[in-house]
Amino acid sequence: MQQRAATALAHTETEVAVRRLPTADLPGIYVGRGGVAVTLGSNSRANYLVLNWDNKVIRALAEIPDDIVFERVVTVLYVQARMAGNADTPTDRQLLVGALDDIIALAVGVPD
Repeated sequence: MQQRAATALAHTETEVAVRRLPTADLPGIYVGRGGVAVTLGSNSRANYLVLNWDNKVIRALAEIPDDIVFERVVTVLYVQARMAGNADTPTDRQLLVGALDDIIALAVGVPD
């Protein structure tokens, strides 16, 4: 799950960590460079999307076999976390629009 999500976000220069967060309601948080003192991974100068393993959406996401759906949902989670942390940019909004367009097309059965 962690590596698969990191691959989906490779173009964003964001690493992914899967951890248990204090509340199961929160699917993920965005942690900017140097934002926390705990070790999330090997690169303390990286940005992180921390996905909450206790969240039911994240657990279900881990089981999705469709790579396109997985990647688009991870992208939406990434932008959602950045927006919640007031760290979003116009580029994030473009990522969100593209991911949501694809999710909508997939949900209604539009091929390709």
